Amino acid sequence: MRKLIRFTSSALAVALCGISFADELPAASWLTASFESGIPDSIVAQGGNLSLSDDHLLDGTKALRWDFKDGDAFTLDTGPLGNVGVWTGYGGYSRSALIFPVYLTEEGPGHLLVEIRACEKTAATFEIPLAHVGWQKPVFHYSWKSKLNWIDGALKGRLDNFRVSAHGITGDSTAYFDAIFFNDPRDFRDAREPIAESWKPADHDFSGPPAPTAEEIVRLDTLTGFLHAKPNPEIKRDHWEKRIAHFRSVIETQQLYKGHPLKKLPDHFAFLNGIANDWLVCTDPEMKREIAACFHTVNDWLQEQGLVVNGSVGKANNYVGRLYVDAITKMRDPLKEHGTLEPSIHYLKWAYSYDDRLFGESHQESMDYFHNEAARLLRIALAHPDPVDRWHHVHQFRDVFAKQLVASIKPDGGIFHHGFHYYAYGSMGMNDASWLVSILSKSDLPVTREAIDAIRVALESMIWYCGRTTLWSLSGRNATGAQNAPTGSLKALAEAYAPYNDGKPDPQLLAEFLRLSPSKTTHPEFAGIEPAASPNGNRTMPSAALSMHRRGNWLAGVKGYSKHVASGESYANSNRHGLYMSMGQLELLTHPESLPTVHASGTRPDNGYDWTAIEGATTIHCPLAGIANGNGSRLPRNQETFVGGLSNGPNGLFAMTFSLGVPGAMTSGAAKDSPKPEPLTALKTWFFFDNRIVCLGSDIATSGVDHPVRTNLFQKFLTETHDSTRLNGEVLTLADRPVIRDEPRATTLVDPYGNAYFTPADTPVHLRISEQRSRNCNDSKDTTGNYATAWIEHGKNPTSAGYEYAVVVQPSESEVSAFADQRPYQVIRKDSAAHIVHDSPTHTTGYVIFEKDTDLPAEFPLRSVDQPCLVMIAEKDGQLIVSLTNPDARLEAREPQAVTIHLRGEFSPAHESSMATVDPQDGDTTITAPVRHGESVSIRLSER
Repeated sequence: MRKLIRFTSSALAVALCGISFADELPAASWLTASFESGIPDSIVAQGGNLSLSDDHLLDGTKALRWDFKDGDAFTLDTGPLGNVGVWTGYGGYSRSALIFPVYLTEEGPGHLLVEIRACEKTAATFEIPLAHVGWQKPVFHYSWKSKLNWIDGALKGRLDNFRVSAHGITGDSTAYFDAIFFNDPRDFRDAREPIAESWKPADHDFSGPPAPTAEEIVRLDTLTGFLHAKPNPEIKRDHWEKRIAHFRSVIETQQLYKGHPLKKLPDHFAFLNGIANDWLVCTDPEMKREIAACFHTVNDWLQEQGLVVNGSVGKANNYVGRLYVDAITKMRDPLKEHGTLEPSIHYLKWAYSYDDRLFGESHQESMDYFHNEAARLLRIALAHPDPVDRWHHVHQFRDVFAKQLVASIKPDGGIFHHGFHYYAYGSMGMNDASWLVSILSKSDLPVTREAIDAIRVALESMIWYCGRTTLWSLSGRNATGAQNAPTGSLKALAEAYAPYNDGKPDPQLLAEFLRLSPSKTTHPEFAGIEPAASPNGNRTMPSAALSMHRRGNWLAGVKGYSKHVASGESYANSNRHGLYMSMGQLELLTHPESLPTVHASGTRPDNGYDWTAIEGATTIHCPLAGIANGNGSRLPRNQETFVGGLSNGPNGLFAMTFSLGVPGAMTSGAAKDSPKPEPLTALKTWFFFDNRIVCLGSDIATSGVDHPVRTNLFQKFLTETHDSTRLNGEVLTLADRPVIRDEPRATTLVDPYGNAYFTPADTPVHLRISEQRSRNCNDSKDTTGNYATAWIEHGKNPTSAGYEYAVVVQPSESEVSAFADQRPYQVIRKDSAAHIVHDSPTHTTGYVIFEKDTDLPAEFPLRSVDQPCLVMIAEKDGQLIVSLTNPDARLEAREPQAVTIHLRGEFSPAHESSMATVDPQDGDTTITAPVRHGESVSIRLSER
């Protein structure tokens, strides 16, 4: 805590009254009121009595006490506050703010009026009602969504004093002021108005539901046992004496008792939780009392410092308050005996919006709810002292928790946070959700089968887009490339199914767990269960704008973004340069073979990675400053909706209408009269057939940008075992100097990790093997690494550029040679109307139709479509397998949208199906399928 009193004199404040430009003044976050050296001359009373006191403190050993009656006032001359429009801090979330703590000693009529002034002119005001006894800490931002009552906003650049006056007060009253920050950048989410009325939790009527039986009450104890440390009578008394001595020493040396100011709140929560755990483990009654006394000393002090409803520390929830919830609920019984359980529970309910979450309409469909809130809400429910109330609160939690699982997880397994599918938060959320449903099942308090099935949908999607680690494109701002598959969640969820599976865990989930945890296969509890095989086939997630294609143990994933789905997230200090991630990123996770990872497959974000060379993406290649995020939170979207995938089971395709506004930093050096840059646009498609991926691009365009546009084939980190690249059969390695090759002819490239890339004769390829210099993902240090990087150059400001290349994943030598000699696919069309590819080995034609009135080739079955859509037609065993979708995810849509296509020839369904209607007549067949959220619809047809 800063303890300097840096008020300027009144004379200086008056001298500066004529200054009108805030930018000429310092930000002045050091203007802080702490009263260690007495009452400064710049604080002047116009009624009432000012003195110093140690009765109630937030900072140091002295606070300002004001004894007053109605009409009294005092003035604080601070000197110029400077620029009160600063944006800074984590994610640019911190904005210039006034923090004005006050301790009121009584509730009653009237209020204190705080005027923020420039000389004698009032610029803004706010009121502090006498509605709360104790410390409260109003936080007002000056500019960002300011809740101040601005009377004259033109005075913002000249603020230099504050006036506090009493209005409507009956009798004598007292207030304390301490640690006032007059211009300090604070997170915009910290904004807090003065307390206007007292708060109490809702009093719920449980007279309607049947009272729990004694057996049901015992189930609550079983559930509590999964949340609390177990008593251990084997631990000797001298151990507890040492622990108690340690607790007392910390309390004394850190002054964690009444009469001393609060400094760093979260540290004390961890300390309290440690005390609570010892209280649970200890079985010696005398030692338990001593441990509880230590807990009460600290908790009583925290409550005096404002850890109460409406108190000065605000709502300690989310990440900050988790350990405090744990500590309080573990100490339910001693807190009840001490007389502080009720205010503690009230605070937790207020901080976590408990009544709204469990009994109201304030339900959260973000993964943060399952990670940060759900378990804490259950703990608060279990903290109720009366067993019957406890039962009803737990029952209510169980019901709401189950419904939120069903509502939060998308039908394709999408798990959203910050408005898009976000694996980092989703994996944490599903870890906690799986654990909760597991312990509820083990306590004979299971949630609904529908809720458990919802988690299963999310985990089964995770299995598809994870090897040992997840696809890098799904990492959001956590772009290290090291996020692991949700292994533990599979086992926990398997156990949650026991009440619905004759008391046994789900064997399929356990098999998936063993595939991802091969070292566990010999454990006795898994006897008779074989590890599952790796997923095989093609799968799409419309809610995530993601397609996954798998054969053997490898995984190929392509990720896009749209109006519905952000490409990712970045801050100034977290994934700062990840602009192009998920913007058509094609990833290959191939190594190690059994459970591939991002790093082992050649992507090393923190080792010289070129952030403009994201694999598969079409990017503007520029210095890092051109793509770096500033102080804000960046979650790129565009207005395009034709983004998504189609799967027919074994194979699939993905399409992306790409549009990216050019960042201003990319053209910051351009002349003032330069034309405004146009967005980078493109039509990009990927066609997946077995281990072959055909990649097409057309209509690539931008203007007003003095940097080249490239489509990136690969960027692979070089290691001792993965050090060579083959170009048309020639082996290239990095020696004393970089290798730079430009190939104007048809090219065969094999990257250092064994994936082959093929381009036609009209598509020059550029290859560079060299050391690269960059910044790590959090922009905290310079990094280097040796890479082989290949790309297709489109040049500066292309108008209608395009590309074609094919990738063969992990081919044999013979496959590479055969593919180079005779391409097994044919590009039928690649323009603004459609991208069409026919694959000979699978007898499959993939159509991406951007414009509905498109002439389609007569030699293939598809005649026409009624709207832009994706279609695949595979010929197999004398039948057609027709798959179709409109890739627009339409996440908020309640009703499906019909997609109609017309085939040449008359066909009828080979099997009864409710997924589509088939109408053969006059030599054609019309197929109409309802598509709700971009999901794939497939139907098998026989010729009539």
